[in-house]
Amino acid sequence: MAGVLRVGAAWRFGALTVAGIGLTVLASRVFPQQYYCLVPHCMDVAFLPSDIVGVLLAAPLFESIVFQGWLQTVLQRSGAMIAIAGTSVAFIMIHLAISPFLLVAALVLSLLRFYTRSLSYVIIAHTAINAINTVLIFY
Repeated sequence: MAGVLRVGAAWRFGALTVAGIGLTVLASRVFPQQYYCLVPHCMDVAFLPSDIVGVLLAAPLFESIVFQGWLQTVLQRSGAMIAIAGTSVAFIMIHLAISPFLLVAALVLSLLRFYTRSLSYVIIAHTAINAINTVLIFY
């Protein structure tokens, strides 16, 4: 029985990650200029190698623990939809940007946590999403 649960969680992780990456790439192609920064000149900042370490390691770990680990667990008491929506909205607000890409990423990460009940899958998917976002925006 435990093996079946592991296979099911792995399948859901793979399916949600592939769907999220696909929707992310699609959103970036349909809305190529739709990355709205709420902080002036946020896209004019130089992107250093140390920033890449932060974007690919520190941010996914910290944000996943805070949002999908803590906040979503607290909001889960009010119901699954409120937990997923509330966590996604908070995730978008902390990034000080509004984009289809960020909306898709926030929903995928929250759904991934809900369906797999594993924070490690969320951290891996968050790292992959940040890597794709870095390539799409800066290169």
